[in-house]
Formats: sequence, C-alpha cells, structure tokens
Amino acid sequence: MVVDAEPQVLGSVSRAVEGLGATVMAIDRPRDALAHPSRFCCGFVLDFDSLQQPGGIELLAQLRSDGALGPALILTGNRCREVASEAATLGASCCEKGSAHYLKALRSLVDTVRHGMTGPGDVLAWLVLTLRLTPTERRTVGVYLEGICTREGVASALNRSENTVKETTSHILAKATAVGLADDTVPALLLDAYRQVAGRMAGGSGM
Repeated sequence: MVVDAEPQVLGSVSRAVEGLGATVMAIDRPRDALAHPSRFCCGFVLDFDSLQQPGGIELLAQLRSDGALGPALILTGNRCREVASEAATLGASCCEKGSAHYLKALRSLVDTVRHGMTGPGDVLAWLVLTLRLTPTERRTVGVYLEGICTREGVASALNRSENTVKETTSHILAKATAVGLADDTVPALLLDAYRQVAGRMAGGSGM
C-alpha cells in the first residue's frame, strides 16, 4: 500500500513497486488507508513529507494500533535522521526519496511481504472452508476483500441488487455467528479472519 498525498510522487513510487513485481494499492488520503480491508495483509510505503492529519508517522501508529503489522517504509525528502528513530519504534525503516538506497529499500519491503504476509487469498480460502460459503457468498466476500465496503459498491461490482447483497451479507454474518467469529459487519469479520489466519500461519492456536 503506497500512501502519498502528492499525485506525482504517488504515481512514481507505485510504478517503482509494480516494477518489482508487486500489486500496488495507491492511496492519496490517510483515512482511506485506515479503512482499507487489505491493510492487514500488505506492506506500507508512507510519505512523511506530504501526509497531513495524520502525518506519515501518525498514520503508521494508527495502523499498528489497529492490528496492521506489515513491514513499512517511511519516505522523506531530507529528514530521514529526524524521523528514523520514531519509524524504528513502529517497526519501520526510513529512506530518502531518490537516494542511492531507495530502490533497495523498496525491494527489501516487497521481498518481505512476498515471503511472510497473510494475503486475501489465504483469508478467502479459510473463510470458504470455515463458513462453508456458497459460490455467491464467496464472490461477495471476495469483493469486500478488494476494498469495496459499501453495499452499493458491492452490488455494482457483482451486478446484483442492493437487496440481494444485503440478504447474502446477512447469511454470511449468520454463519460467522455460528462459529464464533466477529459478526457485526463484513469488514469486522474480515479483520477477525485475518487475525485467525495470521495466527495459524505463525504457529498460533487460532480458533
């Protein structure tokens, strides 16, 4: 996930990450990063200089407190020494944009994500088995995992009516209730599922 309020920088960093073979979620508003379901299964490239309310460090702190623990890289203009200590306390590294270490830092981040993170496919597969999802329910969860979280958006993506999506969502959440997973909303269910799958991958007991 690349988060940068400057369109030109957002585009160039996103292209650099894509060039390393990674899928990129390019986001220009911090609040969108904080609401994105995939924040629990990705790495982060955050611009310290352009992000405001919250800034890059504050945004990462909020992501961490929310349970988004993926590797992170803070980009700065020439303030790396200033922010490196704060970044390190949040499990992030720091790099100056365009420096000799810039591409190396991005490559390291991509490699870490590629070899050690829980992905949407892992979560969807686990939910299909755990909740015994029907094909329609599976497709609906898949759309939510892509970051589309409104009933209108899901209905549009699936070419279904909002009432149909509402009914399908109710069935999914009822199944979540039956097995003791979070059942307030689908995003809450996905957060719980990410944690369950990550725990199992790390050797935890999970459910």
